[in-house]
Amino acid sequence: GMQIQALFALVAALISVHHVQCISLHGLAAPWRRTGNSNLQSEFFQNPASMPNLRSSRDHGHPVALLANAAASVSAAATSALDFDKYPKLFLAGGFCASITHILTTPLDVVKTRMQVNPGEFSSLTDGISKIFAKQGPSGLAQGVVPTGCGFLLQGGLKYGFYEFFKDVLSQKKAGEKAPKQEKLPIPQMVVAGSAAEILGTTALLPFEAA
Repeated sequence: GMQIQALFALVAALISVHHVQCISLHGLAAPWRRTGNSNLQSEFFQNPASMPNLRSSRDHGHPVALLANAAASVSAAATSALDFDKYPKLFLAGGFCASITHILTTPLDVVKTRMQVNPGEFSSLTDGISKIFAKQGPSGLAQGVVPTGCGFLLQGGLKYGFYEFFKDVLSQKKAGEKAPKQEKLPIPQMVVAGSAAEILGTTALLPFEAA
């Protein structure tokens, strides 16, 4: 999960800092030796907040400061890896578009259903629309428009919203890092994202289809 990826990223950052700054056991032990207090090391690890002189060292090259900065950077990257502000917009856009398109095509669906149930009732699609309108008026062509609109509002929102969410999750190579914009997601992963999103959307739509 994201926690495991963040842990590996943190370990990698710590190793990188170690190599770049050539941190040795002697260098890490020096601050405690300078204080002359043999209990300082154990106090620092038991209660780091009680040691502000080391955590907020004026020397930004201090090993403790470097490690703290690396940990803070990885933590910030992990929390900002996904842009959660965009997903509500995607859910709304997907749901609105799917609902509008299916509402507008409701008369066609009504005629198609009648032609399947009663073969020969209408000679064509236009013949079915004209006959239903003449007998039942606009309400006859709008049968089932409410469950259709509500159902596809949920279906479209879940399908398109979660499709983008799953793509973003799968495109992350590690915590806090997204795939470059020019690099496309592999087709198998796109199939997984699309299938999972479609399952969620269709599951939400089924009760309205039965109405």
